[in-house]
Amino acid sequence: MANRNHLRLIKQGVTDWNRWRAEQPDASPDLSQADLSAADLSAAHLERTNFYGANLYKACLEGAQLSWANFSTANLGQAQLRAADCSYANLQQADLTRANLQQANLTNAYLGAAKLAAADLSDACLTGICIKNWQLTPATRLDRVSCRYFYREDRYQGLYPEQGDFEPAAIEPTLRATAVPLVPSDRSAARTARIGRWPQRLLWALVALVGLVLLILSNRYSKMASVQVSAQNASPAIKTAADFTLQQSLNIAAAPVWAIALTPNGQTIASGSYEGTVRLWDVDSGQQLTAFSGHSDAARALAISASGRQLVSGSGDQTVRVWQLQTQRLLYTLRGHSAPVWSVAISPDEATIASSSYNGEIKLWQLSTGKLLRTLQQGTDPVWSVAISPDGQLLASGSSDRTVRLWNLQTGRLIRTLEGHSDAVRAVAISPSGRRLVSASWDNTLKLWDIETGKLLRTLHGHDNRVVTVAYQNNLIASGSIDSTIRLWDARTGDLQQVLTEPTGWVLVVALNQAADRLVSGSRGENLKIWQRPGGSEERAN
Repeated sequence: MANRNHLRLIKQGVTDWNRWRAEQPDASPDLSQADLSAADLSAAHLERTNFYGANLYKACLEGAQLSWANFSTANLGQAQLRAADCSYANLQQADLTRANLQQANLTNAYLGAAKLAAADLSDACLTGICIKNWQLTPATRLDRVSCRYFYREDRYQGLYPEQGDFEPAAIEPTLRATAVPLVPSDRSAARTARIGRWPQRLLWALVALVGLVLLILSNRYSKMASVQVSAQNASPAIKTAADFTLQQSLNIAAAPVWAIALTPNGQTIASGSYEGTVRLWDVDSGQQLTAFSGHSDAARALAISASGRQLVSGSGDQTVRVWQLQTQRLLYTLRGHSAPVWSVAISPDEATIASSSYNGEIKLWQLSTGKLLRTLQQGTDPVWSVAISPDGQLLASGSSDRTVRLWNLQTGRLIRTLEGHSDAVRAVAISPSGRRLVSASWDNTLKLWDIETGKLLRTLHGHDNRVVTVAYQNNLIASGSIDSTIRLWDARTGDLQQVLTEPTGWVLVVALNQAADRLVSGSRGENLKIWQRPGGSEERAN
């Protein structure tokens, strides 16, 4: 059920809601099963909101920010979603009958078994959608949609086309050919309309009746009711971080593990090792899938594109390599660094690669061609880490000069310098909202910053030695140190929630999946470790 505070706030109006979201940028609101039929939510900031089973019949969500929202089984019949940002949204089994999705951004959205009878997707962006068993009718409009590729199977498997992008003329017929035909009956259409027009007075009468029953029972079960009400009124929290346990340990026989990257669906791990080989692993079975060879020195940095189609590796051999994951083919070798490469990142739109090296250089490359776009110079000290914001506008870098620098990714202009660490900044990570940044340092601390203002929000103390790696997902921060521990922190409060011990030595790299319920770590030992929280990653995270 919906969180009472969140439901009350959204019904107060978009202005109050957006003000609250600005104050709580990393919150994951819960509006599951809420009745928001015909609600005006245009331009609302609803990123990562849980609308599971909600009634949004005829709701206006025009221009709303809905990235990573969960609309699984929700009723969006005749909803207005024109120009809404639905990237990475979960629309599994959602009813979008006659919904207006014109110009909507559905990049990497999950549309498995979604009902799109007579929906209008004209001019929408459908690149990277997962469409297993999605349901269309001849009246479903796909005029001028853009789609470079899509996925035909669950968990973003079955990439199509396997190489290259669609020819524009082939997009609509190919999408229609993959759909399950849906012929809505008059009865089902009438039932959908009745649900959306359910009389409000009757609903309130039912609420009053339930309240009366609870009041009668409260004399006997007051303590239990108090606990339940408190839980409903509480802000939604991440799953208890103390639940992480070791799921499996993969012997890679090539210590140490310098780099880790996860595919967007969280089902494949890429690892980079001291001898220069990049390996791919299946998360569920723990089996090695393939290996990429070519670097002549340690593979110290890895990144996987948002589509899961390209892998970028950076090495001590001073090169950056771009690989096609599906075919295991080397696309480009990027040369230009004159020192070991320590970090790589890919922009969300897959246009740009950023790489940093030991001599203070940051290079920006065009992913599609391998062309060098520009070089940024951050002094002569090593730049250990780079990260790109979710909107693709900002680049963050951490250096041995003890600073974090924020750059405009498009122009290369330095925006600001964050100072506060007393030793080298070894790793940086940006929150999913793009509003906060965490830095990890050799001064044994982590610092959480407001990106827009440059303000230091808090310092996290706990590690006994240098912190060398950090990951940030879904209000959870994971940090690794040469004190042989992984520490898990609540990003909202800074509270330490769990300490995991690595008996084989220094923790050199950590990575979190997007739901923050799976953690992968690499160390000086020969094992790659997968940690899991209850519930695992079987359900798609938002």
